[in-house]
Amino acid sequence: MNRFFVLMFVIGLQLLHSQSISSLNDSIRKYTIKDPEKALDFGYRAISTSDFNKLSWDVYDTNYLIGQTLYYINFEKESFDYLFQALRVFESLPVEQRLFKKITKPPWILVTLGNSYLNYGDFERARNFYFEAIENFELYEEMHNEDKFFGLNTVEGNLAMISYTLGDFEESLQYYKKILTRRQLIDKPSDIIKSYTQFINLYLLQDNTEEALTYLDLSKSVFEKESLEPSFSSDSEIQLNYSEAISTYADYLKNKQRFSKSLAMFMQAKTLAKSFINEIPGLNVSIAECHIGLKNFTLAKSILENNIGSIFNRHSEQFIKGDSRIRNFQLLADTYQNLGEFDQLLSIKDSIIYYSKQSQIDPYKSLDNVENIILLSEKQAEINESEIRYNRAQLLFSGFALILILLVVILRINNHLQRERSTRLELERNRMEEELNAKKRELFSKTNFIIQRNEYLQNFRKSLGDDKELPATCVNRMKREISSLINSESAYSEFDKKFVEVFPDFYKKLNENYKLSKVDLRLIAYIKMNKSNNEIAQISGISLRTVQSQRYRLAKKLSLDKKQDLNAFIFSI
Repeated sequence: MNRFFVLMFVIGLQLLHSQSISSLNDSIRKYTIKDPEKALDFGYRAISTSDFNKLSWDVYDTNYLIGQTLYYINFEKESFDYLFQALRVFESLPVEQRLFKKITKPPWILVTLGNSYLNYGDFERARNFYFEAIENFELYEEMHNEDKFFGLNTVEGNLAMISYTLGDFEESLQYYKKILTRRQLIDKPSDIIKSYTQFINLYLLQDNTEEALTYLDLSKSVFEKESLEPSFSSDSEIQLNYSEAISTYADYLKNKQRFSKSLAMFMQAKTLAKSFINEIPGLNVSIAECHIGLKNFTLAKSILENNIGSIFNRHSEQFIKGDSRIRNFQLLADTYQNLGEFDQLLSIKDSIIYYSKQSQIDPYKSLDNVENIILLSEKQAEINESEIRYNRAQLLFSGFALILILLVVILRINNHLQRERSTRLELERNRMEEELNAKKRELFSKTNFIIQRNEYLQNFRKSLGDDKELPATCVNRMKREISSLINSESAYSEFDKKFVEVFPDFYKKLNENYKLSKVDLRLIAYIKMNKSNNEIAQISGISLRTVQSQRYRLAKKLSLDKKQDLNAFIFSI
């Protein structure tokens, strides 16, 4: 049994480790707002996978998502480290490996940088980053329209906040209307509620409660409709966004000291946000503030103490916004003072001082330091790029040296092979020349044999006429036999065969260009053999005059001018 549990544990670990970066990135997205601690856990698990060392879009995405999560929980410096690492990965990726092919810079990173300047009131620089982000979002391909619209909505929402802060209510309103139009086009209920919350906040800033309540009622309608769907979940974004819409109006009522109505709305918002751990501390503080406003100090004390004990002291405390923690202690101090519990009041004064100082001395909580972080990250990126270039140069040099060595080796091997080949070719050429010379000798020998034989036969035929003892009929018959033997085709066919072996393409070239008879070809062959007219006459068994006549007709067939020499022409073929 123990072995079984050990085996299952090992298999479980292997399955956990084998999760792809892509699926881990999906988990980061799922928990960034709901549970940042868990989101970061998935992010660091993605970093530990073997594939993380390979350059890919998933590696870019992991760095970006970790950076976004850290930024969300106010770890600005650590956030920028990951965001600029994501930017470096993006710039190193070939275009074909990028999810978005046309963008020049990842727009969400530009949004985050813009947010940093927005947080510290540098609206001009924030806008510059936002406008650059918009340009890149607009370059998204049509298949990524949902991502494009989400990005444009986020940026324009921030631009609307800047416009209102600078006193331009109408421009802010126009931004929010554009955002709502896009969200209605995609028809994502949670995002539509988010748009309604933006309108609620904007109209409340103008003390226009009538318009604000109109949009709160619209939010309620969307929420109630979606809550009836079978797929509805209590930890959905719809619940969180509707909770935020209610909290926005409740906060306005609290500031107007309408504590009873505000308290009821904050309690409703807390019920809706119960699955989102990071939202609860802030809502508890607001609820306690309402109780203090209603003079319910004992109840406020209980809520604030429980807030510290159950949430702020947990491991996930680091993911709670610092201002909520300080407000909690300050309200608790007010409660102790109103209840006359001065001993308790003194015990938390140190905590108030400690967390206030932490907030003040945070080296990353100033505009100058944000710029320094960005500058340092950019410089680090330049250093890393220089190192990459240096390593690339070293790699190229090593590759070039290796190629050079390989080329030298290949050239030497090739040279050796060429020498061997040349030697073989020389031997082959010598062998062929020897064979050709042997065939030439055989051809000349055959020719001389025919000449000698024909000369002997002609002399013998001539001598027969001088022999008076033989009958005339017998002499004539013998002369005919001798003439037949001289002109025998078998002797010439043997000659032709040997001639073709010595000059294989000779007849072919002639036949391609001229229409020649067998007698013409044989005459040309004898001339090619450098035989004189007399020798040709002896070989052929014809008269010298006949040979001369044949030469004349051949020159005509070859279309030679009178000045052209027949022998020279044949030798040139």
